[in-house]
Amino acid sequence: MALRRTRKNKNYNKTKLAGKLDNLASNVAKKGVFIAVESDPGYKVIDYITKNVIVDYFPYKNIAVKFAEMLNKEKEPKSYPTSNLQKHIDRYHKYYNDIQFYNHTIKSSNDSFKVISVGSRLQDAIHMLYETKRHINIF
Repeated sequence: MALRRTRKNKNYNKTKLAGKLDNLASNVAKKGVFIAVESDPGYKVIDYITKNVIVDYFPYKNIAVKFAEMLNKEKEPKSYPTSNLQKHIDRYHKYYNDIQFYNHTIKSSNDSFKVISVGSRLQDAIHMLYETKRHINIF
């Protein structure tokens, strides 16, 4: 059994190795790290390094985490086309608030005509809420 090492130490070019390490670190710094954090109504996706909010007010955590993972998988930094997604999220919250208002109106109203008209608006808002949720999940 050999007690001493039989292989020689390799001589690395330290300047070349330092250059490669610096290049790797600068590429990682350019990319950005995106995380999903909790905000007041829902969740938001932020760039962890610069603390810039990319998309705000996600209604569900799993969608925010999935979107952050999608951004983290991209190879090169680029502008993120999130305005369309933010419009769908804002529309989701609008319909959610409408549903809450319509439910309160139906429970507290004594006028039958108002209850019937608000009931039809409630059905439309529920349908649009589901459609908007579907659009957010597709993104």
